[in-house]
Amino acid sequence: MNENILNDLPLNAGDNTSVLKQLLSLNEAVLDSSLTIHHISEELLNILSHGSHDMLGRSLSDFIDGTDSEYLLAVLEAEKSRTIEIKLSFPHGNSPQALYTLEFEKLTTNEESWLLLRKFQQDVVKNTESNVIFDHSVVPQLIIQPESMMILKGNSAADKAFFHVDFSSHTILSQVINLPILPLASLFDQVTREGSALSVPILSDNGAIEHVNAQLNSIEFEGQSAWLVQFVKDLNQDDMAQQYATSRELTDALFETKDYALLMMDSFGVISQINQPMCELLGLERNQVIGQRAKQVLPQQVSTLISTSENSQYKVSLNSPSQAYKLTLQPLRNNKGYVLGLLLELKSTVDDEQGLISRAYEAANNAGNHAVFITDKNGFIIYVNTMFEHQTGYCRDAIIGESFSILKGDDSNEDVIQNLWRTINNKDTWRGVLKHQRQSGASYWSDLTIKPLVDRDGQLECFVGLSHDITLQKEMQKSGTYLANYDVKTGLANSILAKDRLEGMIGRARRRKLIVAVVYLDITQINDIAKHYDGELSDSVLLIYCNNLQRALRSEDAVARMSNERLAIFLPDVPNGEALDVVSAKIDRVNQQAISIGDNSFKFDIRQGVSYYPEQGSDCESLLKNAEASIIKAWSTGAPIGCFSQGQNDNTLMHFQMRREIDAMIDGKLFNLVYQPIINLTDDSLYGVEAKIQWRHPQYGIIENDDVYAVAEASGCAQELGMLVLEQVCIDASYWQQKGMASMMLSVNLSHGQLRDNQIAEKFSEVLERYQIENHRLSLELPLSYIATQWLKLDEILQQLSLLGFTLEYDKFGDRGAYISDLRNFPFSGIKLTQDYVSQIDQDVNTASLVEGILSMASSLNLDATAVGVNEFSQILQLQEMGCRRAQGDFLSPYTARDGIVKFIQQGMAI
Repeated sequence: MNENILNDLPLNAGDNTSVLKQLLSLNEAVLDSSLTIHHISEELLNILSHGSHDMLGRSLSDFIDGTDSEYLLAVLEAEKSRTIEIKLSFPHGNSPQALYTLEFEKLTTNEESWLLLRKFQQDVVKNTESNVIFDHSVVPQLIIQPESMMILKGNSAADKAFFHVDFSSHTILSQVINLPILPLASLFDQVTREGSALSVPILSDNGAIEHVNAQLNSIEFEGQSAWLVQFVKDLNQDDMAQQYATSRELTDALFETKDYALLMMDSFGVISQINQPMCELLGLERNQVIGQRAKQVLPQQVSTLISTSENSQYKVSLNSPSQAYKLTLQPLRNNKGYVLGLLLELKSTVDDEQGLISRAYEAANNAGNHAVFITDKNGFIIYVNTMFEHQTGYCRDAIIGESFSILKGDDSNEDVIQNLWRTINNKDTWRGVLKHQRQSGASYWSDLTIKPLVDRDGQLECFVGLSHDITLQKEMQKSGTYLANYDVKTGLANSILAKDRLEGMIGRARRRKLIVAVVYLDITQINDIAKHYDGELSDSVLLIYCNNLQRALRSEDAVARMSNERLAIFLPDVPNGEALDVVSAKIDRVNQQAISIGDNSFKFDIRQGVSYYPEQGSDCESLLKNAEASIIKAWSTGAPIGCFSQGQNDNTLMHFQMRREIDAMIDGKLFNLVYQPIINLTDDSLYGVEAKIQWRHPQYGIIENDDVYAVAEASGCAQELGMLVLEQVCIDASYWQQKGMASMMLSVNLSHGQLRDNQIAEKFSEVLERYQIENHRLSLELPLSYIATQWLKLDEILQQLSLLGFTLEYDKFGDRGAYISDLRNFPFSGIKLTQDYVSQIDQDVNTASLVEGILSMASSLNLDATAVGVNEFSQILQLQEMGCRRAQGDFLSPYTARDGIVKFIQQGMAI
């Protein structure tokens, strides 16, 4: 060893410096806190770099996986003990397959930390492909003898996953994978040669058959060739919760390793975790921040931007002198899409110059068992991961700089390739199945996803590709197992598997008292393409259409091919009919899209037939039959959608047709506003008016307020409609002022879509300012369903509206789902009592007592209460006795046009 390699260490040990350096040189390695090497032994040097002596100043991170590097830093930072033992491998060294046990000791001198590698020794052979330690992997793994298909060894995860199998008794693989030995051996032989993965059936814990992905690799085990089989399946919610609990300690440590400001809040906006850089940026201690609401801690220019939009990014200026930061917000969701919390990070723009490509590299390194490649904007490859080398047969040095088209086979579909480039150059993500060619000349099928990345100016910077080899799945499509459950052309579940899934959804809905909907789609016109073009083009169009459908639906929804002319969509856990309308609108938008392949563009007339549990069928067969009857009804009546029962069919058809026409209604302002006076019960004076929209439809007559907004929500135009309504209310208020009427309150319903707009307060203020109307005169009635949900943005939006002077009222208070706690958490100035209660106060004693209690509570909270739906004089008298301040209803005045309000005031308002 070089005796001078420690000379630059700032030990400052006085007269004992030389002795201390000699003692340090007895260690295998000396690293600083960033893992930079200051001393290394000859033995470790040979393992890392063929005995080269230019290792000093390099980082140990250059020789280990990025995740192992972060893990090492996190554990060393969090570990209190002076001696730390860690298992690592060196995939970028001379022994990438070997696993080592490393024993570190921490040394702190002059407030600097050093890591002394006391000793290391080789452990067990590491998996050559995934670099996952066999015995400690959380993924079930088996080592198989190829000729006999006998299980030689299973790890602890396999023992848990296949607890019914004894791996110590020379078990045959078919006891784990539910396939006969000979076909299984043949399939595995193909996989091993091709280096791919296979979807295989296994026996689950409850005795049912489920499919998981089996990843195979050739290894050497105890001096003989063997197969390493890894089983990977999609995690359910319980699995994710268990995995989260076991990895929480590591997550906490990794949170602290980030050198940029980072905090995490729960769904109520309460900070649950924060790292030191964020504390320093805020100028607060950790114990001053944890448990506080984020909006009370963060600077105003940050807190006003908080939202649950995916990957929201903003530029903000903080501190004095001002420094630019990039603010990134990432919502944390569960498997149903509900927000569990929010991750907020602040990075100095100076530190963020690494660019999109380097971030793509980082993402590629964490892609696991998927082949990942990155190309520049012209399609030339600039990065591939190890799995890509294994999948294609090209080594990294040989493929870098080549065009991605090098993988294109001689029989590749040129129209599909052109569609791919047209899509990604348009900055859209492309996904499809392509036939590629390995370096050896052998063909393979790839399930390929390519995502374009754009820079901060919106210009294309690079493309990131994710490839999954599905060659064996294509082969399995020819086997009886696959054909029994799946449609070969689309890969969708067939009618047999679909019915089994639908039965499970119905059972869950029965327990949870929810709705399961079945939507049938007639795809006859897509199949007719084969009569005029080749069959491959028809199959491609159908596959693109099915992919578009699946992207438009929720992850828990299922699409199946029931017959040659029918697709079925199963929608589980639907809470109500409005949610079903939203899904139906998404399906209709997919049906309206043209599908382009090459120079051909296709648009189809695809009809929908709907049935749903429990109203239209209590079991699988009845729901499917009624969905088929509904689609036949749609064709016979010439309607785009059909529903089983006549009443529901009429309503569904009306909403469906209205969704297609509402854009024209908004553009032409083909709606009317009607107003209902709100009366002060203390002196019979006019308090204000509530506005509602009416759509005079040429076929369905007058469409009322709630139905109009439901259609607008499903069509995605609720914000535009809401602004038009506010504009017309202001015009009518100016008209009343010209008629000499005194200023009064203007009540307007807020739609769900408007509450998604972070700028709604500013937009409303601009409109009112234009018509010289004070903000406090506008009373906004908030829909119950959004108050009852813990929506992270809601309190911010309501605070903004309140600060700008708008009056906020809790609408339909008393309906199921109303929360008293909302009156404390949100800045309401009043409640509107649901008319379901008001209509019964003179008939039912219990209802009257309940209303009196609500009014007493509102009074104690200094909230004004308005009774809605007053239709009898006796109700007026009883409400006055209970202390209700305001009322509205047909007894006082029905809804009327703006001139009707003038006449109402001129004729007098005495009760």
